[in-house]
Amino acid sequence: MLIIDSMPEAASLVQNQPQSPAPSTPSSGSKVKLLLILAFLFVLGVVGFVAFQVFNTKGEQEEKIVTGLERDEVRLGWSDLTGTYPTNDPSPLAADTQFNDVVFDKLVELKGSSIVPELATKWTNPNPLTWRFEIRKKVKFSSGDELVAEDIKYSVDQLIKTVDDDNPWPTSLDTAIIKEVRVVDADTVEIETKEADSAFLHRLLSVFVVSKKQIERDGIAKAAGSGPYKVTSYEKDKRAEVVINENYWGAKPKVKKGVFIVYSTDKELLAALRKGEIDYAHLSGASLSVPSGFQVKKIEEPRVSMLFFNFASSNKTFLTKNLREAVKLAIDQNSLIKEASVSAQPANQFITRSIVGYNSKLPEQKANVEKAKSLVAVNAPASLSLDIFTTPDREALAAAIEKQLAKIGIKVEVKVEEEFNTLVGKLFSGEAQSFIAGPTATDGGEYIDVIFKTEGNSNLLSYSDKEVDELSKKINETFNPTQRRTLLEEAVEKIIEDVPVVPLYADTGTFVMRDNFDFTLNAYTDFHLDDVSGREVRVGDE
Repeated sequence: MLIIDSMPEAASLVQNQPQSPAPSTPSSGSKVKLLLILAFLFVLGVVGFVAFQVFNTKGEQEEKIVTGLERDEVRLGWSDLTGTYPTNDPSPLAADTQFNDVVFDKLVELKGSSIVPELATKWTNPNPLTWRFEIRKKVKFSSGDELVAEDIKYSVDQLIKTVDDDNPWPTSLDTAIIKEVRVVDADTVEIETKEADSAFLHRLLSVFVVSKKQIERDGIAKAAGSGPYKVTSYEKDKRAEVVINENYWGAKPKVKKGVFIVYSTDKELLAALRKGEIDYAHLSGASLSVPSGFQVKKIEEPRVSMLFFNFASSNKTFLTKNLREAVKLAIDQNSLIKEASVSAQPANQFITRSIVGYNSKLPEQKANVEKAKSLVAVNAPASLSLDIFTTPDREALAAAIEKQLAKIGIKVEVKVEEEFNTLVGKLFSGEAQSFIAGPTATDGGEYIDVIFKTEGNSNLLSYSDKEVDELSKKINETFNPTQRRTLLEEAVEKIIEDVPVVPLYADTGTFVMRDNFDFTLNAYTDFHLDDVSGREVRVGDE
């Protein structure tokens, strides 16, 4: 009634109806009952509305990923297990290094793209040739022996000795610059280099520390480390197991046991993932169908595949810069990536984005076939040819380059060497005009100092440029990070402008991990078991 009376249309309708006796007035009791019923219905409606909102809000709550959880075991698909340090190959592969890295500590470690303390808690430079390290106290090896400064000296000394039958320890180009190691006191060690080297900390990433007392007692085959894990079983090229080192000085890992299982190809790794044999794999192929239940991380690796010109070649044709430029302009990087069936991104320099020294101001490398043709027409002899030496893993890439260079009148002959060492011999003999390789480093200064400096340890292209040599010297002597970065970027620009190499692409690694695990990688895309933890997807406040 009250509702109708509030409507003008209803009022007029009532007025036109035949008159009927006036209804009796409701009693006060009836009014009270009516008000109580209306109040109950109102409260019921409010409660229902609130309940709906609570339920609806819970349904809309975002899922959140929780990491850092403990797990009993993780099974890792692995590419190489050639030996435990220091009995493995003198030039250990990346997978070997990453395995040994969870067993042995170093003076410093790489986290993200930064050098951080490990066994050394602090370092200073009393002079440009000397690095003084304060050693972490109360560190024990898995054997129970306590770390002392003499262990640091012993570990480095073995690496800088000449390798022979009496010294089976691995050697490294990284340690070639070391002149002497001195024990200052129980907690301090000095390492003197032969020349100033501002990238020296990066070179120490390949130097594992062992216990002198334990090695002399048990032999190198039973070397014990001070890392977060210790080896419990090892089958070369097949399988290895590690468990938490209870003597570890740092935070205990979240995964109690790691099982490393070797697979030869991406196909085998994918099959193992599908069967549930492994929880992790590092894949390299371009087209990969990863099964459900796994998370995938695609990350640019610190490796640029390049075409190197050999400046020691007996055929001097490509010592002409304009012809090297023509080769560079003829190459369509995206087509190469597709034809070579690799997982990669075009590169415009020999350093990737995550490495100190990357020059973000350099333009993209773009193909220009017409300009390349004009450079060939002006600078080339009547018949222009180029041999490209490579190893089997890059044969498809070399064949793709051959097709592209044919478009500008350069006849390419691809020559495949089964071993890279054999290829190197062809370079130094002058037989090879060019070759394909993909070097890696953790710092731009390493690339320049080792590959492009005239006296560089790995200057396989026999490249020599006075300005580059001078810049390399300045970089090595500059310990201020900002100033050093500026010099690095200048050197990168100078080298790319001179075209001793043609950047082809930066490899992209595909890292696959089961959904109930989490992991991180550093700028070098190194995978470390102690960075793995349990992972769960939770809703709201669960």
